[in-house]
Amino acid sequence: MLVIKRLFNSQIYYLTREANYASIDDKIFEVWYYYTDMKAYDGAITDDELTPVVFENDKLIGWGQSFLNDTVQRYEIRLR
Repeated sequence: MLVIKRLFNSQIYYLTREANYASIDDKIFEVWYYYTDMKAYDGAITDDELTPVVFENDKLIGWGQSFLNDTVQRYEIRLR
């Protein structure tokens, strides 16, 4: 949690979902999706309101949708 606090300036954000993925070369990636950007006061949380935080083999490697997209392409990860 300390990592997340530093990433987002000590504000409180909620872990919305997690996902695990394997690449073609057997690296394990974990993505935590945090609710960080309310777009509408409608009670629904949409993908564009989430910030992905990406771990490779339990090590933080980056965050943000662009970083996740680049990682998916680089390692040929299939998102479910």
